[in-house]
Amino acid sequence: MTWEYTIISFLAGAIVGAIAMRFGDRMSRQQHTLQDELEKNQTALEEYRQELICHCARSAKLLDNMATEYRQLHEYMLRNPNNPLPDLPLPDDLFHYHLTKSEVDNSETAADAPPKDYSGKASCFLQKKRRLYD
Repeated sequence: MTWEYTIISFLAGAIVGAIAMRFGDRMSRQQHTLQDELEKNQTALEEYRQELICHCARSAKLLDNMATEYRQLHEYMLRNPNNPLPDLPLPDDLFHYHLTKSEVDNSETAADAPPKDYSGKASCFLQKKRRLYD
């Protein structure tokens, strides 16, 4: 009789243990997938941080170069304030492009004309409505 109780207890314990392992294993698998996803996201974040650091360093270097160039330009302009274009002959008419009369007429008529895609007729919303019952 004790052997029967022992075998029944062992089988019941094995069944309960198998069920517990099945549910515990599912949670363990989920935990492992979440851990893998976390590590993958952390490596992606670290790569993004490195790219951002490189971008900021390059931007700072470019801005520093630009500031140096502007400083040199400013110093040059301070040294030569009276003669910005040395030894260059100036033309008599700086604004050498003049509109002809036909170009002036074309620009005025273009402003008065309706757009080319305008149909000329009123849309259905703006037309006078007909009464069905007269």
